[in-house]
Amino acid sequence: MEKVPLSIIILTYNEEANIQACLESVHDFATEIFIVDSYSTDRTLEIAGQYTQKIYQNPWTHYAGQRQWALANLPLGNDWIFFLDADERFTPAFEREVSEIIRREIRNPRFGGYYVPRRFFFLKGEIKWGGCKGSCKELRLCNRHNLTIGERAGHEIYMSDLEVDRLTEPMIHEDHKPLTEWIARHNRYSSFNAEYLWALSKGKENFSTGLNRDIHDRWLYWKEKFREHIWHKLPIGFRPTTLFMVNYFFRLGFLDGMPGFLYAFFRDFWYHLLIDAKYYALKKNDQEMQ
Repeated sequence: MEKVPLSIIILTYNEEANIQACLESVHDFATEIFIVDSYSTDRTLEIAGQYTQKIYQNPWTHYAGQRQWALANLPLGNDWIFFLDADERFTPAFEREVSEIIRREIRNPRFGGYYVPRRFFFLKGEIKWGGCKGSCKELRLCNRHNLTIGERAGHEIYMSDLEVDRLTEPMIHEDHKPLTEWIARHNRYSSFNAEYLWALSKGKENFSTGLNRDIHDRWLYWKEKFREHIWHKLPIGFRPTTLFMVNYFFRLGFLDGMPGFLYAFFRDFWYHLLIDAKYYALKKNDQEMQ
């Protein structure tokens, strides 16, 4: 197959467990593959060097900052880019759809980006139900000239100034790192989110404040407005309980067996309860200082 005029950007930090499968899935597909590494100390760069020489390093701040840096500093040779995580990989069917879309967009530009569905695996089991059912959460395939990357609690939010669409074929998300790594990572995320909620309670502008009602991505607009006006204002403990109940029972997460239960418990309940607990600690510390 002729390579597609696509620039793939992969962020890495100690990803030796994942990076080979990721690069193996795309190195014969895209004309450019960039690695943006945050000074890995394992074999990540050794493995990556077998597939691409376009390896750059930049100190880690957060996901949004690293992707913003990549967009501003990499010598990208294509208009269309794909932000791929090291624990994700393309499938042949996914490649065919992406190839068709890019060639069509080059001939007749219409959309600024495409949401990407994923087949999600957790603890060796595929999570088909619950919070992952119908998952099309991130605008990963984008025309870089129409792309802005926003930031909320360290996480990236992709925005296009053109209309966006969705792919139908999924890519694969499967992290081969141990569960302890997943828990440690989400413990860090919970701190960022708790601090963000605390800043909001003190009057900091929400990310959604700057979103214009005329934004082409209506799903993003209403999701962020829901976060600002409803979700962030719910009582402590209500969010994790609600998420778990909805995703595990009403969205049939229990059909995914033990991996489904553990994913719903850790991702929907434990993680969001940790955010609430850290937010509560910040609130109590502030009260004691007054």
